Amino acid sequence: MNTALTARSGWMRIREHLADSGQPAFRFKQLIAAWQNSTAETFDQVHALPATLRAELSEMFGSSLHPLTPVEVQRDDHLEKVLFTSESGARIETVVSHYRSGWDSMCVSSQAGCGLGCTFCATGAVGLIRNLTADEIAAQVMHPQWTHS
Repeated sequence: MNTALTARSGWMRIREHLADSGQPAFRFKQLIAAWQNSTAETFDQVHALPATLRAELSEMFGSSLHPLTPVEVQRDDHLEKVLFTSESGARIETVVSHYRSGWDSMCVSSQAGCGLGCTFCATGAVGLIRNLTADEIAAQVMHPQWTHS
């Protein structure tokens, strides 16, 4: 694996921090459950964690549980495109297509940039920057952005 193209997962850093600071393993599971259920967008909203731990995690890792922030949204009757930015500044596009037959599909990015270099594509013109982390890929699908559409 080309480590120059692979960012380290934020969730792995959080898990390591919790273990190194002597927190029980179930604390990490509580965080993941809150993130997956979209019940919390910040560490402070994960009320299953002690207030001191919520404050510590916010200070060390930033307040948001989500590694992506939507910076541009385009919508019409058949399409939703969201441009996210990662904590490292990488831009990632995710697209949801709505079909007349009543079903939807989602195109999820696995890389920041693209190595193909197609002349008609803005992402290709940037070139391959890096592979996304597992939490960045999952966050595209699970981000609260989609619950508001």
